[in-house]
Amino acid sequence: MCNSRCIDHEQCKPEKWYPLLAFAHLEKLPVDASPQELDPQEEVARQAEKVLGPLLDRYNETTKGSGQAVPHGGDLTFVPAMPGVEFNPLQYTFRWHKNVHSRVRIEG
Repeated sequence: MCNSRCIDHEQCKPEKWYPLLAFAHLEKLPVDASPQELDPQEEVARQAEKVLGPLLDRYNETTKGSGQAVPHGGDLTFVPAMPGVEFNPLQYTFRWHKNVHSRVRIEG
């Protein structure tokens, strides 16, 4: 499952960079998760609120399910795309080890 939060395309000004907050997370906790761990979707909401604070309402949330399972320790690549928007970096790859991964510094 992948969640991202980005500023509404209509609010973007040309030639200005905006952060894209992206998460990859499990749909639900694994059976062997500790009782202290939050549901992955609740953890995504908590982290988004922490990072964006009062700007949270200006950002739209999008969610897209994975087309296939990513094994623990496998590589996952974010490739953001939006018509008329340039992203830097063009993609971001990381190794899957946690229930929730976030990437804050992808800009577009």
